[in-house]
Amino acid sequence: MDIPIVHWRRLIFSMKDSSSRIPPSATTGSQSELREIKRWRPVFYKLVWLGFSYPDARLLDRFDTEDFLEGMIETSRAYDLGVEGEILKRNKELAAGQRKSILEEMETEYVRLFIAEVGGALIQPYGSIYLDGEVRGRSTKQVVEAYSHAGFEKSEEYSDLPDHFSTEVEFMYKLSQKDDPKSLTRFRDFYDEYFAPWYGEFVEDVWQKTEYWFYGLLARWANKGFKADRKAVKEILSNTERE
Repeated sequence: MDIPIVHWRRLIFSMKDSSSRIPPSATTGSQSELREIKRWRPVFYKLVWLGFSYPDARLLDRFDTEDFLEGMIETSRAYDLGVEGEILKRNKELAAGQRKSILEEMETEYVRLFIAEVGGALIQPYGSIYLDGEVRGRSTKQVVEAYSHAGFEKSEEYSDLPDHFSTEVEFMYKLSQKDDPKSLTRFRDFYDEYFAPWYGEFVEDVWQKTEYWFYGLLARWANKGFKADRKAVKEILSNTERE
């Protein structure tokens, strides 16, 4: 099954844009923890988006496992998630010859978890399944309305549902690229109303049901990162209101 990576018209961007690159190291003593997190927020959300997207040929051609894991390590440090040691260990264990097989194994496991037609997918990655108990539930329409209010339209080439986990994360990735009060408030409201009520159960399902180390590690790292980022957004907005 071919599921396109590009979901929403204003979310089309190069895999090599600035937010996919690892920011330079912060200078010691001159930047606050919040300023450091601001630098890493777009990287975190882009990595989650790509990690939970269907790994078709278009993505795999641009996917560098070493860079991806390095990004996970650095964001773990920025958010103080405490999982960078395990990610670093995995990264060091990978020989160059193994990296291609990892991408192939990712696709096999992704299909088994989220797509498999024979026997059915183990996990349906849609918010409406968790929130409404059905596909295309009431929450799906609410998510579409939130996208529209932010100025996003459905791409004609996108055939999946708008409340797919990776699509919602991609939307938050775009919002995370700006740190003005309006963008941060829009991000906070979407996260609290439409994403937070179900992502925890979803990533727990991934962690429990995956048989491949990458998705288990990705799920635990993302879960911790979402919580840490939400706290950071609250503090950033609070600081903005006091200015």
